[in-house]
Amino acid sequence: MRSTLLLGIVLLCASAHPAVAQGPSRVGLTARAERSPPPKHSTFVVDSRPTHWKEGMLYGAAVGLVGGFLLDEYAKRSCDSGNCSDSAALIFVPAVVFSLVGGLIGASIPKRG
Repeated sequence: MRSTLLLGIVLLCASAHPAVAQGPSRVGLTARAERSPPPKHSTFVVDSRPTHWKEGMLYGAAVGLVGGFLLDEYAKRSCDSGNCSDSAALIFVPAVVFSLVGGLIGASIPKRG
């Protein structure tokens, strides 16, 4: 079953023909299109209000580090054999994840003044 499916796919790919767009030259598209001048004002809205994203990242990283240390301690205590290695990823991955989440939350809070 598998070999017949593979053979069918190979035959289908081998029998494919090139696209029509590679054939004769394009008709009616030889004239250059004139460009309009660029707009004098911005076409999109820029929201440049200052936010608390940096503080949010710091708070998130702190919470993630505390959570990572607690998770690492739980992993050490639940290890049955004495051959348990401490993992830096178990500490720093929650810090990075919580830092990103904290930055996103802080970016939604505008600064006053």
